[in-house]
Amino acid sequence: MVVIVQKIGDVDRLTPKYYILKLIDFLSINLKKLNMVSKGLILGMIAGLGIILYAVTMSGNNMETDIPEFDKSTDYSQVFIYSTNSEIMVNVEVADTPQKQSQGLMSRENLKLDHGMLFIFDDESILSFWMKGTLIPLDMIFVDKTFRIINVVDNALPCNTEPCPDYSSEKPAKYVLEVNAGFVETNDIEAGDFISINLDSSK
Repeated sequence: MVVIVQKIGDVDRLTPKYYILKLIDFLSINLKKLNMVSKGLILGMIAGLGIILYAVTMSGNNMETDIPEFDKSTDYSQVFIYSTNSEIMVNVEVADTPQKQSQGLMSRENLKLDHGMLFIFDDESILSFWMKGTLIPLDMIFVDKTFRIINVVDNALPCNTEPCPDYSSEKPAKYVLEVNAGFVETNDIEAGDFISINLDSSK
């Protein structure tokens, strides 16, 4: 009978898997010193421990795969920005509920160059944003209900200590697009440009 197990050296100490492997190793070393009856009992114990080890390993793997990770399963919508010289596409997550809007891009450590977050509000109003709890600098693009860009904010910096500055629309706005700092300047985006929105139909 052969029980295939992981090497003890590959397993972290002070875990159930480590002690199960140690016990299997001890029983295997002393197996040849026993009579036939005892050998049968020990082999049964080793087989049982092997099953327990498999269950512990699979349980650990399941716990690891259940941890959600940003961007792995997100289906993006698109925003197209029509500047003077080009058309730019941005893949966006949509923040269209108070909970999503309150969270925004807080705690995000990075953002892909062509990605961002689109805030959609029910009605036009003067919108104010701040950078409390945000880890990366951002550009903000304020847009009215006709999809015309009202004004842009370049390089809004993270803020960890209150009071944090507000960044506001100059006129009533319905949409705000947040992208990486430098995106607006790189793509020559300015007030008066227009956008269009392609919302993911599965959302």
